[in-house]
Amino acid sequence: MTNSEIDYIIKNRKLKLSFGQIFNHYSILILPAFFLLVTYNFSDILIWIWLAISIIIILYYRNKLNFREFKGTFLKGDIIEALNRTFREYDFVIGEINERSIIAYQYRNAISQNEKGIARTQITVIFSEGKFLINSIKNPDNPYIQLFSSNKKYLNTFNIHLKNIFNGIPEEKTILKTKREWSFKRIIIRFFTYPAFIFVIIFGFRMIFNPLNIRQPIIGIIGILIGLYYFYADISLIVREIKNRKNGTPKTQR
Repeated sequence: MTNSEIDYIIKNRKLKLSFGQIFNHYSILILPAFFLLVTYNFSDILIWIWLAISIIIILYYRNKLNFREFKGTFLKGDIIEALNRTFREYDFVIGEINERSIIAYQYRNAISQNEKGIARTQITVIFSEGKFLINSIKNPDNPYIQLFSSNKKYLNTFNIHLKNIFNGIPEEKTILKTKREWSFKRIIIRFFTYPAFIFVIIFGFRMIFNPLNIRQPIIGIIGILIGLYYFYADISLIVREIKNRKNGTPKTQR
């Protein structure tokens, strides 16, 4: 992280994203945007519903870029120890560290120690005079769609560890639990996303072979590619979990 990026964060308390990272961060807007393009009649109430949903999503994900600020006479060593406790608890690995910042990533679905898999979550810590700032966010370098996240939990856990260190409470060992791609929460997510993307693919073929205007075939192709990419990415995660269990090296998370 450059000094200019760190200065921007300290001034605005917000993570600065590149153009590609902005696209990845707001990738959940792909489906609403797809339906907006398909709905060519602006008098239709459907387009206004999707516009309202898109605005809510933009505001919600924009808020995720904000940093939580801690002011006080914290020792840098205590902050780093609280971070390390959080990293050990949730399988984070430090990717970048210097005098002014720390960036750590949470890798999931690793097949082996050498192949870490996909960095799904990013924690950024910025040190400044008399304060420090921390943010947990979906890794903006990866274009996958994330419906639910544990970012608030990670920050709350860090806060607990920092208080424990300040009060002289030692780190407690906890039992690891395997995180499975077919957990109840993920099944519920797929219950909604699979039909949605199947609909996008089917509707995409309909627009290709029975277009109502000149742009619908192009939109249909885009919709099909989006749907196929989602299924490819999701099935890849399931395959990785199967390989993890066969190799006896599952990624774990508390």
